[in-house]
This record gives sequence, C-alpha cells and structure tokens, in this order.
Amino acid sequence: MKDRLRSVLCWIVLAAVLLSGTGSALPQGQTQNANRSQQAWTLDEALAQLQIYPDDAYLQYVALQLALRQNRFEEIAGRIATMLGRTGGDVLADARTARTNDVDLFSIFTGALAVQESLQLDTMRGNTPARARTLATTITATTNTNANATRSAQTPRRNRRSRRRRPTSSPVTNAPAMAAPTQSERATLAAQEKRRKEIVPIASITGPTIKGHPWEQMLAGRKPEISQLSRYVPEDFYLVEFRSLTKLLQAMDTSDLWGTHLFNQAYREARTQNVGERIKRQLVLETEPVLRPFYDLVVSEVAVTGSDPFAREGSDVTILFQIKQPEIFKARMESFMVNAEKAHADAKRSTGNILGVDYVQLETPDRVVSVFAADPAPDIHVRSNSKAALERVIEAIKGKSADGRAVRRLGEATEFAYIRTLMPRGAREEDGLVYMSDPFIRRLVGPQLKLTERRRMLCYNHLRMIGHASLLYRTERGSWPSSLEDLAETKTSPGLFGQGELSCPDGGKYSLSADGTSGVCSRHGRAEFMTPNIEIPVTEVTGLEADEYEAFLAEYNQYWRTYFDPIALRVKITPQQYRLETVVLPLIDNSIYTSLAGVLGGKPEALDPLPVPKRNILSIAARLDKEKYLPDITRMEREAKNDQFLRDLGVSGDAARNINLAEFVKKGLGNQVGMHVYDSSPTFDLNMSSVFGMLLGSGMGRTRTIGTEELLIGLAVAALNNPVYLSFPVQDAQVVDRFLNGMDTALAVTARGQSRGGWFSLEQDFYKFPLGQTHAYRAYGLRIGPLKLRFFWARIGGGLYIASRPFILEDLAAMEAERIRAAGGSGAAAATTTTTTALVQDFGPEGHAMVRLRPQNWNEVLPDFRLSWAENDREACLNNLGALAGVSRALTARTPGATTADAPTGEELDQLVWQYADKFQAVHLFCPEGGRYIASPDGRSVSCSIHGSVLDPRQPSAPTEASAPSKLLRELAGATATLNFTQDGLRAVVVIDRK
Repeated sequence: MKDRLRSVLCWIVLAAVLLSGTGSALPQGQTQNANRSQQAWTLDEALAQLQIYPDDAYLQYVALQLALRQNRFEEIAGRIATMLGRTGGDVLADARTARTNDVDLFSIFTGALAVQESLQLDTMRGNTPARARTLATTITATTNTNANATRSAQTPRRNRRSRRRRPTSSPVTNAPAMAAPTQSERATLAAQEKRRKEIVPIASITGPTIKGHPWEQMLAGRKPEISQLSRYVPEDFYLVEFRSLTKLLQAMDTSDLWGTHLFNQAYREARTQNVGERIKRQLVLETEPVLRPFYDLVVSEVAVTGSDPFAREGSDVTILFQIKQPEIFKARMESFMVNAEKAHADAKRSTGNILGVDYVQLETPDRVVSVFAADPAPDIHVRSNSKAALERVIEAIKGKSADGRAVRRLGEATEFAYIRTLMPRGAREEDGLVYMSDPFIRRLVGPQLKLTERRRMLCYNHLRMIGHASLLYRTERGSWPSSLEDLAETKTSPGLFGQGELSCPDGGKYSLSADGTSGVCSRHGRAEFMTPNIEIPVTEVTGLEADEYEAFLAEYNQYWRTYFDPIALRVKITPQQYRLETVVLPLIDNSIYTSLAGVLGGKPEALDPLPVPKRNILSIAARLDKEKYLPDITRMEREAKNDQFLRDLGVSGDAARNINLAEFVKKGLGNQVGMHVYDSSPTFDLNMSSVFGMLLGSGMGRTRTIGTEELLIGLAVAALNNPVYLSFPVQDAQVVDRFLNGMDTALAVTARGQSRGGWFSLEQDFYKFPLGQTHAYRAYGLRIGPLKLRFFWARIGGGLYIASRPFILEDLAAMEAERIRAAGGSGAAAATTTTTTALVQDFGPEGHAMVRLRPQNWNEVLPDFRLSWAENDREACLNNLGALAGVSRALTARTPGATTADAPTGEELDQLVWQYADKFQAVHLFCPEGGRYIASPDGRSVSCSIHGSVLDPRQPSAPTEASAPSKLLRELAGATATLNFTQDGLRAVVVIDRK
C-alpha cells in the first residue's frame, strides 16, 4: 500500500476528532507527562524527519498527533500537504490521469492493463469528488462508512520525486476548507448527513447488468476436455489449476523473482508481503525443494480457488489436491499439522462435519495458522483457510448445498468449456491455467463484495493507526501500552478507538493485542491476516455507501457496454522459457486497447520480417489495418488536400499533389511499421516503455488517422537518447522508389524555399548521399536556431528505413549485400526485390503488435542499465529507513531512571528493529542488494551496510550478484510480447527466453 495514501484516513480521523472535540488538546508547549523517554519525539524533530521521508505514514501520524496536542493541527496538516505537493481537484479525474500516466508498454503488451480495467481493483478506495471538495464533507463521510479507506496494493507508489507531485485526496488537500463552510456547503453536509443515516439493504442495490456472452452458441456443440478439479469449484470463484504441484510452486517462485525486480525498478519500493509464503504457512503446507519429488510422486494435479483476489489483506484460499497415492499423501499432510501444532503453543485443534464430510481445524488467534483440512473423496484432499469457503467447495464437490439445492460448478459451465476450446487442456503451451469467470467478476464488482471490502479497509486503517499509536506510546514511555484506554489517556491516539469516528464501520469491537503492539477487531481480525470477506458479507449499508457504489457502477459501465468480461491466463515454465498468455473477452470499450484496435487489424502477420542488425536492442512493431485509411487518402488527394503524413514531413501542397500517396501506401508498402532502438551509451536515462505507453494512452487511433503524430513524436524523443530507426516492409520496390524520387524533388524545393535567419527560426535541409554501390540514402535536416535534427532514409532490399543516424543504414546495407553474396545473386536483381522471405530466419510471432527485447545485444548500453538498476535499488532501500528508524527509536526508549542493562544492542537490536518494522508496516522490508540494516548507537537512525543513509548515500556501480537484476540478467536470453485482436476480444502472449 502506498505510504502517502496509507495516511489519508489517519489525517481524516485526527481532523474529525479535532473538530468534534473528542480529543482535548493541550496548551502549546505543555507536555502531557513529565516522565518522558529520552527518545520521545518533538514536533520539530518529526517535521525534520518528514522532510527526508515525506511518505512515511508513521512519521505523518506522529507529526499530526503532536500538532493536535498543541492546537496546531491545521497549520501542520497544511505544511505536510505542501511537503507532498498536494493540490485540490477532482479526485476521480486525478485517478484517471494517474492511471493513464502509469501506462507503459509492459502493462499494455502483457495484458495487465486489460485485466486491471476489467477487475477495477483500484476503484472505490479513495474519496469521490464530492467528498474531496471540503474537509467537513470528508469528516462527515468518515463516520460509519468506508468512503475514505484507501488501499493501493495494486497501484504501488512511483518514485519519491514523482510521488510528491501527484495529487491525492486527503483532508488537507484543500486547506481553506478548514474555514467555516458556506451556506451551500452546509446544505450539502446536511443532505449527506441525512443520507448517511438511511439504511439500504444490499439486496436492493443493482449490480452490473451487462449481459454475458452467448456461450452456448459460441461453443457450437464442441465438447473440450475438462478437468475433474474444475468441476469441484463454485462457478463464482476463481480457478488456478496446474498439472503438478511442482509447476505451481515454480510459477510462484518465478512471479516472486520477477515481481520483486519490477517493483524495485518501476516503483523504487523494496517491500513485499510474501503472500505465497504467508498462505502456505497459514495452510500448514511445507514446500521445501527436497519435498517436491515427493509431491510429484503422490499428487497428479492441483487447483487453487477463492471468492476474491484480496490475498494481501486476507482472503479465503482453498487448495484441492488430486492424489495418486492417498495413504502416503494424507500421512504426510497430517505430519505437517502435528508440526505446526507443536510450533504454535496457542494453536487449537478441533473437528467438524460439512455435508457428511469430516474436517480438522487448526487455528491460532492471530490467524497465522488457519487451516481446515478435509478428504471429501478418496482421491481428493482439500485445505482452506476459511470454513465458509470450505463449505462452498464441498457443496460443489457434492453437487448440492446444505438445503439440497443444485450447485452451479465452474467445470460444468458452458463459458468455461468455450475457454477450453481457445486454450485446450493438455496443450504444450500450458502448465497451468488461471480463470476468472463471468460470475466471479460480476460478484467482484457487485455491491456486496465491493462494500464489504470497503468497510474492511476502513477497519484496516484503524488497526494500522492503533499500531502507530502503540509505537508512539512506546517511544514516549519506554513500555508498550496495556489497553486502548492507555493510548487515549496519554494522547498518543486521537481518541478512544471504538467510539465515534474511531469505531469499526461494521460493528466490530476494537481491542489491543496481548503484546500491546497492534489492534484487533472482533469482526475483521488483525491487519496482518484480516478475516476473509466471504465470512463477513454486509447485508445493509448506509445511503452514502449505496450512492458511492452507484457512482462506481456508472463509470464501470462505460467500459463494458456489450458483453461481460471473463479472463483467462495460461502459464508455461521450462528451463528454456517462461510463457504467459492472457485472454480477455470481450475487448474493453473506451480503453487504450480500443484505440489500438482502431489502428491495428487485419489478418495477423509475423511481426519481425526484416533483417535485424547486431546492435538492435529493442523492437516495437505493429500490423496496421491500412485498408481503413485508403478511402480517406484517396479522397484527400482528389480534393487536393494535404494529408497529415505529408504535412508532418513538411511537404507543400503543390508538391504533394504530384505524389501518389495512395499508390505508395496500398501497393508499395506492406502492412507493418516497426520502431527499433540501437545499442549505444544513452544521453540520459529515458524510460522508453513509459514514453510509448503514454503516447499510446493519449488517444492514438480514436480517429481514423494513420497515427503519424504519435509515431514521429516517439521517434524524435527516442532519437535524443539512442540511435533509432523505423522499418516498413516493402511489397513493390518500384512503387516505393517512384514515390521516394517524387519526394526528393518536393523536399528539395521545399527546403530551398524556406526563409532563414533569426535566433529561433526554422530551417529545413535535404540532400542525398551514396550508400554502398547500389543504394543511396536521403537526409532531412530541421534546424531550430542553433539546434539541428537529422533523419536519414533509404529502401534497402525488401525494407524502407528511416534512421536517426546514417551508420544504421550502412549496417542494413551491409547485411543486404551479405545476403546477396550468400545467395549468389546480383546487385541489380536485389535492388528491385519485392520479397522478404530470404532476409531473416526468425520472422517473429504472428499478431497485431509486438515488443521484442534483445539482451544479447546489450553491450554499450549495459553499463548504463546496470547503473540505473543500482540507483533504483538504492532509492528503494533508503525509502525503508524512515520506517525502520521509527521502530528503532521506540525499542531503545527508556523512561528516566530505568535501567538500560536489558536494552537490546548491536545485532540483537538490528534484528528486533527489522522484525518489528515488518509487523508495524504489515510488509517485509528488505534491501534489494542484500544489505543489512544497522541501528545507530543512540537508536535514532538506521543505515544500510551497502547503501548507507539518506544523508550519506552510497551504492555500487552495478547491482550486486545477490540482487534480483543480477539473477534475472544471468538467465535472460530474450523477451517478446505480442498482442492479437480477435473477434472475441484480446489475446496477449509474453515469452521470456532463458539461457
């Protein structure tokens, strides 16, 4: 969860308490207790630390709580808002802008963006525009609603510099709103208060009404093979099925490695929630590498299922094993239960029965262990962390519910059968399948789950605040609190949790954990392992909550107007390759993919058909649906208009009329365009994935244009950093040559006719230059004052190329000459060749768009890549130090006169700081390079053994061998991502080749 967003509710509650009088403030300068620890914070110290760690939620809490004591809340809240660069505005609009700005080639070409747009996991997590406009409105909405709960595990923070500029909603976003509300605002507040008191049954709130696909008609009588385990899964649960447990574990290990690296590099964040390990520990599953041969021997297939995807906070997870040797397997599973029972003194074992199936339960109060184990069939073993989920799965296995009604099972659904016609079971491309059905997604975005999760997340924020208050108490008094009343009495919390604005929105009772470090809710559990939503569904909500859901639904319906949207992912893992394939049905309305589909189309083609120089490190290719644009081009030529393509090149209207653009596009060029980046030491650190992702997200394809603006902008921006070139396969060399010759005259005339002079005058230049014995390249220059940009182009063999440097064309010409010599042909024959079949061996994947990474060609660029990766790792590591220092300060706190003999020091203190920081942050903090966090002798700061501190930062010139970038680079041989637009929807395939 983003630190800067995690503190939103903290500010809201503090402001609410301040205005409502729940927490009485102390006179400025007066301490609440003279018996304070030497480590106790002052407001000035907290603000100074916030200058270094502005996104640290605990520091924000400390500063605001101390300000509340001194009657300076408005002032300090405003200063923190300024520190974070927050501005007012429409929060939903800000969220849409942030989503567009976060688009990159990775999210587009992996299909991740399509999955996010479908699941909408980042929605209903913050304020609506109405609630964001004034502080008073926000405070009102806080009472017994989840309108302001914020969760962002799916939208991780960007680097600290950019985070400060991104607007987010908070009570201090619009500081002037602290003033007395206007008459209009008072009327709005009164209306909202009235609406808040209204009770609305969940059953009366309508969810998505978009119809489902005509699955029966699409299936057309086909009967694909369906797994037995899929028939044991409820229709509205997700399904993950693998052909072996070892393959599932390999997929988890791989996703952890790549996920860690991508988070470190993209978001400068070295934090992980270790979801996989937490779930395995919760379900009492031992999966050490030495046990994997055992699982291969006794388990034939495995499936994972659940009712929602919120595993980070706490979700129901059920694993089904199809067993080959039941006696051996069950004996080993029971031994795991015995081991866990011995390891946890507070674990309780019990038994029960569901529909005639006996189960064994083992659970600890904190849900670190929470497992229900059952054997509903001789060859089936089931483990779940939720009794409610186990009941649903056993009902699916039995085919009926407790009251005798038939149960709808995923494996028997026609939609799943249809998906299995697209992704046949047993295909060589599949080790595992992930499927999110129409009923699952409909339930996920439906009112009950959305509003249940919102209330749970508000409670989550309360529990995190209790943890912050407990840490502040320990820092000031040298011991942990014994009750929530201790926190309220010492003003380390904004009031008494469980009362007023600090009460659980779903009626739960708050208490302090036995060790005094964290909060516990009787309904939602603990922040580390929250009670799954399936066990606590809401049945009634407030009118405000109902209104918020209706606003969300209206926006969601803008994405899906025709059919609803099941999602399937197919996974393959081998020593040579990783492969991930995503299918989303149907294509999302009003999305970047809609824009792309408006430009791309036609029959899929191999997308890497032209020669690839040895210095090519990145290729982006697209199959254009050029037939769409020919009528427009012909009409514009007939009407003597300048089309956009020629205007972009600076050709005048008279010259353009002498050039047959329609013939050039229709007969001369093929259907593709490619953009390629050359190996070189970059001028500056440019994230090309983000640049092109944002260009694609800016509206390309929404009108029937050929997209030259985005293409040329991308080329110009990339050319400032690395040598780049565009490639166009040629259908008819004579047509292309005739067009180029016509352009020569037009450009020469245009260049000579330009006026010159002036500091910022625009001047054009054009000339030709010999390229080997059989070719010539053209050069175009654009001078803007003292700056001159050049581009070079030529038809070489079966391709037309536009390059930012002439040596690129020379490399391509040399490759063509070598091809001719190898084929024994003549230069004259080669000059008019119209085929590309002999140019390369690997034509690339078939599709409509492709991104291909060539790490084997990283030579000059690699040192810069390594330096950039090391910089990102350093920043991610240093971002953890504020949270660690806050814990270190608390653990070393002692009240005056108390002995320090038992105070932890050295490595013992370092380990305790790390352990407690993970607990208070509800994530695992780590150094990406494998460094060790070291507390200072006075306990007030923490440094890293590799990266130093914020005030004394250091780093290696490249990632260490233990880091994720080094591990990945050692095995990365190449990567290709492909998009395919079909009549049904979107198909994305990612292939990572391994050394």
